[in-house]
Amino acid sequence: MAPDLVITVRPTQMPRELGQQIERAIASGGHRSTVRAAVRRRRIYLDGHSALDDRADWRAQTWLFTPRGVRRLHATVKVICDLLPSEFTIEAAWIGDRTRRREPITRKALLATIMQNRLGNRIRYEIGPLPPSPEEGA
Repeated sequence: MAPDLVITVRPTQMPRELGQQIERAIASGGHRSTVRAAVRRRRIYLDGHSALDDRADWRAQTWLFTPRGVRRLHATVKVICDLLPSEFTIEAAWIGDRTRRREPITRKALLATIMQNRLGNRIRYEIGPLPPSPEEGA
């Protein structure tokens, strides 16, 4: 991981096997289609630095990613959204920086925010659990 911009995913529940499954699914996307990820201590750490635009400012309200970085970050977070059934938070921040605020958001809105290159700096997005599948509700 780069020692500066890290995107941290904190699930409320993530058995070790699920963490390994998510890490493998992200890695199988390949270096060109996803950002690097590491699962440690039931958290998922994403390398946000490699997606940054050279003009990105660590003091700005939102991060500025390259078009390619946006696509790679979106693909990575989509894998997490699809495979992680529990609630989780995600935050893009320079290492050591404190959270500015918390913001509830849906998975769909989070992915749209990333695609619009509007991911907040030091905003801890709170994402709810996946809804039960029709088979589970029957």
